[in-house]
Amino acid sequence: MLSIFSLPIAEQFECGRYRGFVHRNENAFYATYTTLNGTRSRGWNIAFPTIDECREYLRSSLDRMTTETRARSLATRKRRREQKIARVVKDYLLGKHIGNSNTCAICGRALSDPPSIARAIGSECWPRLQDRLAREVPRCTANIEQIQQAIAEHEKHDLAYWQAFNAQRYSSIAPDKINNFTAHDLRQTHNTIETLKRQLRDTELLLATARKWAATPTAESP
Repeated sequence: MLSIFSLPIAEQFECGRYRGFVHRNENAFYATYTTLNGTRSRGWNIAFPTIDECREYLRSSLDRMTTETRARSLATRKRRREQKIARVVKDYLLGKHIGNSNTCAICGRALSDPPSIARAIGSECWPRLQDRLAREVPRCTANIEQIQQAIAEHEKHDLAYWQAFNAQRYSSIAPDKINNFTAHDLRQTHNTIETLKRQLRDTELLLATARKWAATPTAESP
């Protein structure tokens, strides 16, 4: 049986981000599509008795796929923008954001008005930064609580904990090997605690600067 892609094309049209094709043989019609740049070709091995039914199925499928693709792209752009705003906010609070740039530090667009150039943040992105700054105090407070809880949980995993844990887990192997596993697990625990403590110090510093910013009378001014 011939591939549906090799059948003669009865009709083709663009729909959103795709180009649809209606193929026909002696008895039926088949729907395939490619992306507009031609990098992807797919189809449905479904036989339609009329060209109208095939066209309707193809258009509705391509409309749905275009909507889903745009939604995924929008979500990705939003996530990346939020990540960028979070980085800029952190730098801004810690005094690392220098400003005096003709390009917005968040969206990358060219800046022309003096206040935006001085901030290195455009007028459209500045309200987003202000909103994120306003949420930094509760966000940092919540993060500090989570980190403190994580440290407390890891501190429970002391030498006695890992000795008992590994004795049960490796009950059939030699004691010296169990001791090696215990020493390894204990080192890993200490390393994790040190990492969490560094995160805690950084977050506490960020909270202190966020509180100072929030208490500044000009904090909400553009």
